[in-house]
Amino acid sequence: MVRGGIRGRGNMRGSGGVRGHFKKAFIPRHPFDLTLAEVVFPRVGPAPDDSALTSALLKRNQDLSPTAAEQTAIANLVTKIQSVLDNLVVAPGDFNTCQLDEVRQVGSFKKGTMVTGHNVADIVVILKTLPTKEACEALSKKVQEDVKNTMKTEVVTKADVLKTELHDKGFDISNRNACVKVLITTLPQNIRKLEADTHLNAKIMQSHLAAIRHSRWFEENAHHSSIKVLIRLLRDLCKRFEAFQPLSPWILDLLAHFAIMNNPSRQALPINLAFRRVFQLLAAGLFLPGSAGISDPCENGHNRVHTSLSLEQQDACCMSAQTLLRVLAHGGYKHILGLEGNTSIARQMSVWDGVVVSPVEAVYVKPEDKKEGEDDEEMMEVLRDNPSGKLVQIEYALAAVAAGAPSVGIMAANGVVLATENKHKSILYDEQSVHKVETIADHIGMVYSGMGPDYRLLVKQARKMAQNYFLTYREPIPVAQLVQRVATLMQEYTQSGGVRPFGVSLLICGWDGGRPYLFQCDPSGSYFAWKATAMGKNSINGKTFLEKRYNKDLELDDAVHTTILTLKEGFEGQITADNIEVGICDQNGFRRLDVSTVKDYLANIP
Repeated sequence: MVRGGIRGRGNMRGSGGVRGHFKKAFIPRHPFDLTLAEVVFPRVGPAPDDSALTSALLKRNQDLSPTAAEQTAIANLVTKIQSVLDNLVVAPGDFNTCQLDEVRQVGSFKKGTMVTGHNVADIVVILKTLPTKEACEALSKKVQEDVKNTMKTEVVTKADVLKTELHDKGFDISNRNACVKVLITTLPQNIRKLEADTHLNAKIMQSHLAAIRHSRWFEENAHHSSIKVLIRLLRDLCKRFEAFQPLSPWILDLLAHFAIMNNPSRQALPINLAFRRVFQLLAAGLFLPGSAGISDPCENGHNRVHTSLSLEQQDACCMSAQTLLRVLAHGGYKHILGLEGNTSIARQMSVWDGVVVSPVEAVYVKPEDKKEGEDDEEMMEVLRDNPSGKLVQIEYALAAVAAGAPSVGIMAANGVVLATENKHKSILYDEQSVHKVETIADHIGMVYSGMGPDYRLLVKQARKMAQNYFLTYREPIPVAQLVQRVATLMQEYTQSGGVRPFGVSLLICGWDGGRPYLFQCDPSGSYFAWKATAMGKNSINGKTFLEKRYNKDLELDDAVHTTILTLKEGFEGQITADNIEVGICDQNGFRRLDVSTVKDYLANIP
């Protein structure tokens, strides 16, 4: 997937189109994945020698792994605190400030992905009772007291002296060498009972319950040691490269598991291929708006984990990944891993064996912050009447109609004729690809002057209206009802924020109740019944000609001739069967005339 294919600009306004109940279902895009595509596009050359990269990755992992002293210190402290909390679950004794239901280890200590220099473990305590601030403080004092009692027989050095610190998530118990975060939550059914003034924050409580689900999933699915190695390397990248810092530990866990295990063989990829694949996925837009991303396996539905990132963060992540992927391709892995150089390679131009790698520029532009109500005021200013009593946006739409190709409609005694100019800008144009005279139902046709894209959307909606009516009432929709519904849709877009009026006028003809009909719909949503009319470029000349030539006793064939003659009044160049379209509607229904039939009519016109 090319960068920018699913990265959108956030400052784009809405335009004419259909909203509300016409909203399309979200269809996620899957970014290009070289590993999955290899089945269809097999490698044609030998795989590159990545032994140096593999060695560098393993060396960096060794450097990032906790030392033996760190592991001993954190393991001892976790064991003591876990033992005390387990005893409070089974035998609380005289401690009745709160009741404990379960104690679970979570986070990097439990998963085995800790990084040296950050000797912190997480333990989640689930309370049966509601988590008040007083209960949290009492529990912290009780745990610290019981841990100290277990250490009475030990030789306590200054490094082993415990201290407790309360915070909005629970409390920390730490010494000089390690820290255990005790995270407080409650049973899921208690979450809705929490009150902001009395209890701990409900969102924080839910995040602690989610951490337990994450830990269980990781324990069941992330067995391979390479996954833990890759997670440790990714955590280091997030620490050193600013664009990756918003990626949460849970996102990194899923990304590492996806990169290593999600492949056709279902076998763990080597660490060098998995490391390279992470950058390929991020650079291809894995975490961009509209991407399938990675679904959270611990939540109901298809919640994509990257949606927790802002649009700027998603864009920056993709941007940096693309730059670093090019650096990696030219052998700059030591700079990426932090073994050499610094992180400026993601922000500044660098040269690798004569190849210049320039940082990719951001695509997403954050809209300027506006004061409250400013957008509404701006939109209402556009939709408000001016001193002359006209709506500016509708005037713009009518100007688009006046500049559009001329169209003519004439109602005869036994049918209706629609015609329009349809010049092609090039001889290479496929004249069958897009038509201006369109069939809406078997007995209804439509033509336009103005903006083609708006017309095609209205054609689509008019057809839906006709089909829905038939499915409901088992009879064709009356012409007047269809015109009224189309006009209502057009009128909605003259008074809604974030959209503009449709830049087209429509001629709608049909046969209903044994007689023909001809209507014109304007961008304002107004509609009129006509015997004959012209619109678009040089419409005044066309209407003047019709006033002279029209009579109500016209037969359909004569009406076709009159329609073509009316087009000639304002036609620039020579009129031929290839640069006009004609449609007729009679008791047999609506149909567009083919080129040979139009030629026959033209042959009879002097």
